[in-house]
Amino acid sequence: MRGAAHATPTVNAAWLRGARCITITPFREQQAACAAWLAQNFDLAWPKAGRIVVKGDLAAAWNGPGDIMLIDAKGNVSIDQILSALAGKAAIVDQSSGRIVIRLAGEKARRTLMKLVDIDIDPTVFKPGMGGITALHHMSVGVFKIADEPIFWLHAARTYASDVWHSLAEAGEEFSIDMQVLDKG
Repeated sequence: MRGAAHATPTVNAAWLRGARCITITPFREQQAACAAWLAQNFDLAWPKAGRIVVKGDLAAAWNGPGDIMLIDAKGNVSIDQILSALAGKAAIVDQSSGRIVIRLAGEKARRTLMKLVDIDIDPTVFKPGMGGITALHHMSVGVFKIADEPIFWLHAARTYASDVWHSLAEAGEEFSIDMQVLDKG
């Protein structure tokens, strides 16, 4: 924990080590088939631009024009199942070893994040299910609000893991941020 000694943390950051990140990019005229597969197998809708669709520890996050990032906080999704099901319909890339996922939650989570990102995360504008790819200092990071009681998921390239983690620690220090590494979301 960083911040005032013995203060109750008002921000919790959890690095979800073991989370799975899989990019799904449909081939031409295959998005409807990929969306149907996503709904049938995971009960997730295909997210619109700047959105995330969450069901428990699994989410489909917009990841840029024409592609999504399937994020599994528990790391249980089978890449082989996806490759088999979407063969010929989409490019599938398991980015789990190259991405990190961090859950940021708590009363001061928004204030902590406001210090770092260059998108408007004011609660009147940035509602649950919204997000996008933005800059966090010099790094490209996906930031998504997944619940009313400020809970955010961030995903970034693993090469930036230390920088993202330390940036969150410094930004949340005044709020007595609790930093944890969790092996399974």
